[in-house]
Amino acid sequence: ARSFSHVLIRDFPQLSIKRKTALRRFIVMMDIFYDRSVKLIISSEVPLQDIICLKDADAKAQDELRLLMDDLKLTMEEARSMALFTGEAEVYTQRRALSR
Repeated sequence: ARSFSHVLIRDFPQLSIKRKTALRRFIVMMDIFYDRSVKLIISSEVPLQDIICLKDADAKAQDELRLLMDDLKLTMEEARSMALFTGEAEVYTQRRALSR
């Protein structure tokens, strides 16, 4: 971001909640580029508004969340109110990313 005024990314994959680490890294990269006025150009198989897929996580991811809930001794009601379990943070991030 310090070296270039424009960045071009070809064949960018669709990111999803199933790949949270890659999704979060992409979001951090976009934020840095935005803060430094770097123009980001992306080509992808999917339309821009679909580049971040927020459909429900697969069964394995849901099992991992259940284990985390058990470790934290959270009830289902408590977990539903937390952004970690609802996906609210990802929805907000997708909207912010598309606005930039």
